[in-house]
Amino acid sequence: MPEACGFSGVLAAVLLGAWLEARRKMRKEAEAVKRWRRLWESTAYEAANAANAIRGNVLALRHLVADEGPRAHLKEIEQALERMGAALEPAQKPEAPRGQPRAPRVTAPCSGQDLTG
Repeated sequence: MPEACGFSGVLAAVLLGAWLEARRKMRKEAEAVKRWRRLWESTAYEAANAANAIRGNVLALRHLVADEGPRAHLKEIEQALERMGAALEPAQKPEAPRGQPRAPRVTAPCSGQDLTG
């Protein structure tokens, strides 16, 4: 009988150690995911701000340029910036709890300024 108690104690210690190690590993992975997510959100935020600044300057140039040739190029640049903004949009939205849709984000035209409050 004492052998069974000793075996049970060793088994419990081994299982507890394995469980603690698994928990440490999961926490490290969760922290790494959080760091990468913050990095992605920060990068998307800065890229969106840069795109909005470029978009504003392109609009100003379109109003200053009278020739249709350069205006067509500026329109093409503006469309590319719109596509970039659309690609970055998911990273700029706050994450909703599972099973719930994300709240729509309202922005001012061309400025990207968040108007949701």
